[in-house]
Amino acid sequence: MSFQRFPKFFFLLCGLATSMWAESDLAGGKDLEAARKFWSYRPLSEAKVPEVKNDSWVRTEVDRFILARLEAAKVEPNDIASLQTLIRRVSFD
Repeated sequence: MSFQRFPKFFFLLCGLATSMWAESDLAGGKDLEAARKFWSYRPLSEAKVPEVKNDSWVRTEVDRFILARLEAAKVEPNDIASLQTLIRRVSFD
């Protein structure tokens, strides 16, 4: 096939693929409305930040979610790791 005819062939293939895709079932045989209720397709909403007992451990709002889960499991967070410990954790194979 010559190089001059390649773009026509390419666009022909793209058109066939597009028409086949349009005729297929995009929901994969499932109810499309039920698929739209999946967590990643729902609009964003404000999450209620949980109350925690140990406010001294919290640095950011995300820490409150982590600490709330730890408190629910009755687990205490560890102390802050030393620089030597952090380097060991990063470089450990």
